[in-house]
Order: sequence, then C-alpha cells, then structure tokens
Amino acid sequence: MLSRSTTTLIALCLAACMNEPPAKTDAAKVVTPAAAADPEGSAEPPDPPGYVAPLIYGREPPRAGPIERSSVWRVHGPGGSVEHSVTCDSMQHPELRELLRVLFADASPSATAPALAPDATLVIEIEWREHGKPVAVSELYTDGTLVRDNNGTRTVDGQLDAAALAAVEAEIERAGLRERSRTWCP
Repeated sequence: MLSRSTTTLIALCLAACMNEPPAKTDAAKVVTPAAAADPEGSAEPPDPPGYVAPLIYGREPPRAGPIERSSVWRVHGPGGSVEHSVTCDSMQHPELRELLRVLFADASPSATAPALAPDATLVIEIEWREHGKPVAVSELYTDGTLVRDNNGTRTVDGQLDAAALAAVEAEIERAGLRERSRTWCP
C-alpha cells in the first residue's frame, strides 16, 4: 500500500498533467483516491517529520548537457598573425577537418620535452576550448614539431616530415586561414 504522501503526490501530478485543479473537500485537504476510500485516514499513519521519500521510479538526476566545443586558431607567418574564432566543433567544417587530419595523421604523443630547433617559429596554434574555457593548446613549428600544452604540461604530439609540413601549409592556404580574421560557425 502506498503512503498517504505518495498518494497525494501522485494525485497532484495527475491533476497537473490533465491541467485540472485537484478535487478538494476543504482548503487544506486534497482528496485522493486512497483518501476517498478511507475518509478517516486510518489506513496508514503519516510520514514522520524529516522523512525523505525515495525518487519516483524511472526518474534520474539531471545530467550535464553536451560539451560545447570551440577553438581559437592563430596562423603565424611572415606577414603577421591571423586569428580565427571557431564557435563550434572544428570537425563540422570540411576545410578545418582536412587540415586537422593532415596535422594529426601521424601524431604519436611522447613524454619527452619538446626539442625545438633554435630557429623554429610557430606556424599554427590551436587553442581548444570546452564551454568557452581553454583546455589545451596544439602548436606546430616550422621544424615540424607538434606540441600539445595541457594546463602547462607540454608534450610532443609528433614530428612532421617535410612532406607532411608542406601538406599542412597547403591546407592552410586552401582553407584561407592566412587571410583576414573571421568567425566560423553560425
């Protein structure tokens, strides 16, 4: 048998679902099917003070929504830097997806500290964000070293050879990332 508070809760939920006010005998007491069958309320004692009813069957605590991914792309070159804001997942754009494929195709993380050539300069820097907050940065240098910075911990994600570096440069040009800054995604 259900407790009086559970029965009352069910009656209120049913009344709300049908957009009807619950039936009342007076201003303080809600008439429920169980109360109608037992008008004296002698079937079950009320719940003690401080009693916490269990969750209704099938109801789960709220879950976090989907992760909102975005990124900031900075392309560096002799003419200066150009910054692009990507307000959605980068993989939604064929141009960026192809660049990421070429950039990370042979990436195999290494625990060793980045050993950059002394004359290596930054080619492209991608700041990865979740819910608008930076979570990591990927950097590609002119010597082909691909570095990932996770909250100050820098690891080498890979070393691109000359052909792979040329392919990255070609994808940067094809995507128009050296042109004026712009915002990607609606």
